[in-house]
Amino acid sequence: MNLIIVNLNDICDCFISSCILKGLRKKYKNKNIHIDCLVKNSSSSVIFKHNKHIRHVFTLNNIDKYNFNKYDMLVNFSQNCPTGIKADKNFGIGFSGNKDQFYEEVMFGNKHINKNIYQICYRLAGLTWRGEGCEIFYRPKFKNNNNITGMAIANSNLRRYITKRLNLNESTLRNIQYRKNILKKIDQINKYSNVITDDYFTMHLAVYLRKYVFFLKTLPYNTSIELFNKGKVITIPMQFV
Repeated sequence: MNLIIVNLNDICDCFISSCILKGLRKKYKNKNIHIDCLVKNSSSSVIFKHNKHIRHVFTLNNIDKYNFNKYDMLVNFSQNCPTGIKADKNFGIGFSGNKDQFYEEVMFGNKHINKNIYQICYRLAGLTWRGEGCEIFYRPKFKNNNNITGMAIANSNLRRYITKRLNLNESTLRNIQYRKNILKKIDQINKYSNVITDDYFTMHLAVYLRKYVFFLKTLPYNTSIELFNKGKVITIPMQFV
């Protein structure tokens, strides 16, 4: 069975959508499944190219050179899916009628839903979420230090507020070094057993790395925040944002 996942959104969205890979393998485990991915650029391709369960990773900026065969199934997470990709069965945004039009408005608009983003990804792929998380198949270069808490907060007022609020010992606090490259970002986050952040992408990476996460909610999100029982969501007063 040949399947393609299309996600032309940013790298964070690509990382989140990787959660469906486990569900697809479970559902089609008896059908010799082969999975390809189409992403926006080489930066996003890193999400999938280390995954041993992915056959090919294509990028949009080189799409003209690819000769796509017809797939058995397509799962689309983008608002605009390239017309050159054909499949017998199509799932996701633009293919599932009025039911999933609502989920499109949640992902790209202002609709709010009392579900987490993993549940939405699974619903768009025609699957039922059973607690699966993201996967990237990358081994971090740095080991975890159980005695240190990492902070990824840009706002100095917010750092002071949350340090006092959580009664943290500053001698065991370190700033997580910023890295643009996702693999180097994972390396830095993995140094810490606890992670405090107001950054949505950093939060998802820390959850993937099984850290205890304090997520500082400074923005209204359209979905509920899922920390897999290893963390806490703290809503921050506007004066500290």
